[in-house]
Amino acid sequence: MKTRLMVLALLSTAIMLLGWLGTTPPVSRAAALYAEDCLSYNPNDLYIVDEGGVWLLTDGTSRMKQFANQADAELGLQVAKLYTQHCFIGRGNSRPNRSDYIFEYWKGSSGLSGSLPTNDCLAHDRDALYIVDEGANGWLLTDGVSRMVMFDNQDDAQAGLDLVRQYDRICYIGRGTGYIMTYLYADVFLVDPGLIVPIDPGVIIPIDPGALPGSLPAEDCIPYDPDALFIQDQGANGWLLTDGSMAMRLYDTEADANLGLQVARAHTAQCFVGRGNSRPDRYRYIWEYWKGDSGLGIVLPDDDCLDHDPAVLTVEDQGADGWLITANGEAIKQFDTQGDALFALEIMNDYDQHCYIGRGNSRPDRLRYVAEYLRHSAVLGPPPIPAGEDCLSYDPYGLVISDEGATGWILTDGSSNMLLLDNVSDAEAAANVALAHNQQCFIGRDNSRPDRYAYIFEYWKGDSGLGLEPPLHDCIEYNPATLSLTDGGADGWYVVDGPHSIVKLDNMDDANEAKNVMSAYNMICFIGRGNSRAERSRYIHTYLRNAPADVTATPTPTPTPVLTPCASAPPPRMILNHVGRVTFTSGLPSRVRTGPGTNYDILTLVPEGRLFYVTGGPVCGDPFWWWSVQTSTGVNGWMAEGVVGEYYLEPFSP
Repeated sequence: MKTRLMVLALLSTAIMLLGWLGTTPPVSRAAALYAEDCLSYNPNDLYIVDEGGVWLLTDGTSRMKQFANQADAELGLQVAKLYTQHCFIGRGNSRPNRSDYIFEYWKGSSGLSGSLPTNDCLAHDRDALYIVDEGANGWLLTDGVSRMVMFDNQDDAQAGLDLVRQYDRICYIGRGTGYIMTYLYADVFLVDPGLIVPIDPGVIIPIDPGALPGSLPAEDCIPYDPDALFIQDQGANGWLLTDGSMAMRLYDTEADANLGLQVARAHTAQCFVGRGNSRPDRYRYIWEYWKGDSGLGIVLPDDDCLDHDPAVLTVEDQGADGWLITANGEAIKQFDTQGDALFALEIMNDYDQHCYIGRGNSRPDRLRYVAEYLRHSAVLGPPPIPAGEDCLSYDPYGLVISDEGATGWILTDGSSNMLLLDNVSDAEAAANVALAHNQQCFIGRDNSRPDRYAYIFEYWKGDSGLGLEPPLHDCIEYNPATLSLTDGGADGWYVVDGPHSIVKLDNMDDANEAKNVMSAYNMICFIGRGNSRAERSRYIHTYLRNAPADVTATPTPTPTPVLTPCASAPPPRMILNHVGRVTFTSGLPSRVRTGPGTNYDILTLVPEGRLFYVTGGPVCGDPFWWWSVQTSTGVNGWMAEGVVGEYYLEPFSP
């Protein structure tokens, strides 16, 4: 689980000397339009190379960054993998010590998970930043205490000021070595929802339509990839919601963070009203909401929701305190301007519940740990359903199961979250099913029942080509020739086999479609029926298969033949021409190299739980057995199986 919003920037050690500044007055002027100088790269192509004395970060084409040692290089690789562009300010300068006046940074979220180092950081006050003309020496960016960055000219300095003002700290890799990577990160942006206070209905001030602002504020939204979201333990500071590149929200407890993760995964954009206000307590006047359907079929939690009637929402003038949205005298949210309040009112009018996470926390700054979102009282609108059969294609080589803490386990192909499971056994069973196919299909995803997951029929289709059969896991045989439909009234429609109900759907059309699909098989199997969660139906999944022709034991793959021992390596377990998985051990990814040995270049990193295909090996290269593999992204290379006492890789079989 990884970290915070960061942008990388390379600085020279010569300009990082701490010291009190002179009395040169700060310069302020309108921000110039500055064309960004950025080079795009593919984060999946990044690797590091030992060049003898220094380590190089490269994408195979560009020499992007040098480090003094392997440890620093691996940290730099982790950081760079989170972005897609390498950018600069000041590359056009012609000074003799040109590199001292170039400010390097990184941008564009790659959507990849990764750990950003935070151990060597210096904080600054955004509002205290300014630039100073130092004559022939150039322009200095400072916070009034530290000499932070030198620029060649005022335009470069202004561009640097505009950039650094978006962040709260400057962090480093490799200080003291002569090869330094510098990056910026923003502290967690915490939205203060404001105090809920009773309002005397008698003080409601009607709004004069003639006094309305000519235009409402532009929408302020930050898009993100819902599949990249995760939460991270921040110790005494609580739990952080992030997509690996942005610090999105802080929560008091892991339980609160999991609820926040559920809300965020239902959407695709985090939005704000009022971030431009300049009040001393500006966070009280910033309102956060979420928009965009992720298509993941996630229902928003209703643990702490208050109903409001959109028809009675009112905007009230509170004088110097701003503008307040109320419903029947109950304060909902305070804003800086009438325009902000009216803009928020338009958004709230589309919902009938405003909900909270974390209102029960007892922190001294408790309001910073209270999150808000809007909800429909029945069910958030269902995901868009394509015309015809509702099937989602996926790459069986890309399947991963991921531990999401109290939420359970997720089966994903790296681009979308496919299933939510109660425990690791259920997750592994689901992965076995998915490995045999290449499409996940649904009937009834557009139902709007409160317990909508109970009315969604899930099945799988398409041969993955891996030669696998879905497992016999909690399966019930039926006669496809005798399947029929039964009207259950308010409970929906049932597909039945004689007296036995098999599946339940919302309406007759859905039930008939399910019956037609089931007619091609004679067995329905379940995963997760033993779970006892509050949303039990959400953790139950189904698949279809045919009963085996005979019940003799299924042949198992031929194990790797006994080999001459590889001196200090454990016995090999991987199976040639079979699926393997990176084991859940240290939390670190496994390296894929260009050849069978640690002296070969690193091609890519494969996270824990990721699947791959074994194409050759093993080859002994002490202290490891090495296997030729193809990763889910199509990279061909070599992976080490493990050391005595710890296997990095394991066979993965249904």
